[in-house]
Amino acid sequence: MTRAETILWKGSKISLLLLLLLLLINGCTKSNVSTVKRAPTPEEPEDSIVATPTSTPVATFTPTPTPDTTNPVVGSGITSSLITSSSLRLDWGGGSDNLTETSQLRYRLVAASTSSAIDTISEVDLISGANLLLDYQTNVLASNISSLDDATTYYFALVVKDMAGNQALYPIVSVTTLAIATFNGWTHLRAVGAKNPIAFTGLATSPATVMVQFAAVTLTAGTVESYNIYRGTSPGQNFSSAYATGISASARTYIDNGAFSAGNIYYYSVAPVVGGVAIPPEDITDQEIKVTIPPENMVLVHRWIGNREMCELMGKAIDRSNNYRCIHTGTGSDGAFFDLGQSLLVDAYELGCNFSENGCSGGVCLGTTTPGTATINSVYYQRGSSSDTCYINTNGASSWLSIDDAANATQRATMASARPGLPPIAMISPVSANLICNAQSEVGFSGSKRLLHRREWLVAAAWDSTLSDATITTIESGTASLPVNGHCNSNYATGVSFDNRLTPTNLETLPSTSSSGVKILITGGVLTRNCLSRYGAQDMVGNIAEWNSDQINNGVGVTASSNNVDNTNADFNNGGALVLQFDNDQAPVLDNSFDSTFSGIRTLKRMQLPIGTPVGSDTFAEDGIVDWTAATAKYHGDKFWVNTSALRDVVSGGYYIYGTTAGRFTMQIEAAYYNVAPYIGIRCVLPLAE
Repeated sequence: MTRAETILWKGSKISLLLLLLLLLINGCTKSNVSTVKRAPTPEEPEDSIVATPTSTPVATFTPTPTPDTTNPVVGSGITSSLITSSSLRLDWGGGSDNLTETSQLRYRLVAASTSSAIDTISEVDLISGANLLLDYQTNVLASNISSLDDATTYYFALVVKDMAGNQALYPIVSVTTLAIATFNGWTHLRAVGAKNPIAFTGLATSPATVMVQFAAVTLTAGTVESYNIYRGTSPGQNFSSAYATGISASARTYIDNGAFSAGNIYYYSVAPVVGGVAIPPEDITDQEIKVTIPPENMVLVHRWIGNREMCELMGKAIDRSNNYRCIHTGTGSDGAFFDLGQSLLVDAYELGCNFSENGCSGGVCLGTTTPGTATINSVYYQRGSSSDTCYINTNGASSWLSIDDAANATQRATMASARPGLPPIAMISPVSANLICNAQSEVGFSGSKRLLHRREWLVAAAWDSTLSDATITTIESGTASLPVNGHCNSNYATGVSFDNRLTPTNLETLPSTSSSGVKILITGGVLTRNCLSRYGAQDMVGNIAEWNSDQINNGVGVTASSNNVDNTNADFNNGGALVLQFDNDQAPVLDNSFDSTFSGIRTLKRMQLPIGTPVGSDTFAEDGIVDWTAATAKYHGDKFWVNTSALRDVVSGGYYIYGTTAGRFTMQIEAAYYNVAPYIGIRCVLPLAE
């Protein structure tokens, strides 16, 4: 190779190196240049490489990233809900950011006892432990918080953070948990079925009503302003929507006049209102009370309320977790407790003779003599005589059967009715009385009606708790004018004149005649409108006395043995422990003579509850005996009456001649099984299945 050729070769090599360096400096990629190895020319070495551009090189630049320093924007503020004494829920609107997607924003939620402890982001980031509720979790917009203290104010702060670490603080909120509300039980309940009288006597109808009363709810903090009532058709109130509001914090009584149908079941509960917020009580057994709407002309004696009243009368503590029963081992118990066992549907009125308003000679089937001819199955009431008897026609002519001789259930159901406005049925034996109850049925209710046991009768006859003993004594005695005062018919219908009209204008004296004088009044009349038990049953005292199902072998010094006309367990049966000494005495007596002759009114002494029998000895001991010697007004002058010793049936309440001795505790011991009298009638009960 000549010198010139050598220089040319070296120059070409240098040029190639410069080109490669230029491409490297300008950021050209390897793909911009392809390398091809070819056979060298005679002037080139074997390993010569020639660079051949494949495209026009383009210079590119990557800018330096700009840091994200923009804070997120907070969403709508924190709101609270579902606040209880120990928990609550917080919700908030999601934040937004200039670069980070909304779903990628992270949230930190903390709690503190003061707002100053969490009013900066740096303070929020320092919170740890139980007060750290969320720790920068992604896309979370709510939190349920528990294990809080009652009646306590908490402060909550929320920080939102983007992917670059920028943060923003939501406005701090405060939430106060509710006080703990403790429900202290139901004190009374009255559910009365619709009143549906016969049209003949012009008595007014009235709808079914429910009244509930409850003890004051206690709070761990705050003051009860009022109460809300909640009502549902199934158990388990959620307290989301009150049925009634503004119930007086002092009266604690609510009367529900809603449109009811017999047999409907409702559950009532209550919540106190504190600071404008309803606080549901702690979940306990008796928080809700179940109410069955009674049939027409019946009342509900609720198991809880009946148990409570009788247990408190005996001075015993109630067990609210077990149907308000109390420990009781004496007469009238199940061996361990006093408990009615079920709620009771009781006739609101004494059973009446369902006389026909036509079908007899002369039209209406009423008269003072025995009935004549009539259409078959007509019902006739013989009024005003010593018989006061109800009859049914059996052949469409002049053949009749008295109600005590009725041949079958169909006849008994036709003759007897609990509708008000009728003359009360009398001249009926206890056995027939129970059969008449058995014949009564109520649409939509299962089971069979029967006579009330003595202890059931005493419970159903209890007076309203707002009445004083003096007032009860006055109401029971019936000595004040009935048209003015509406007391019990215990004193020959005081102030009432005989009215023989057969046109409907409050014909209250329908059972009477001008010659016999006014004694018995129609059932459910306005003249005895205030002779009502606390459950709404009318005339349980006075008018006519009422058979109970109990039978007892009584007498001076006789140890009790008993059975029952309806073949159920007798209330008096306690294994033969109770010594009964009546002897025509008034109220529980001290009778140390153990004679069988009437010797006047003696010193008031002791009573056996829940049966309400006198205890003749001041040393005899048994559970349930109360000694009201120091408070004789509690006896209300009620009479205990027996004429001879033997097996006898129990009659309660007294009747129109008893005067001041009629009353809730009044008891007669009458000849057993088939005895009839013009002053003893019927009231039936339908026990409710629990």
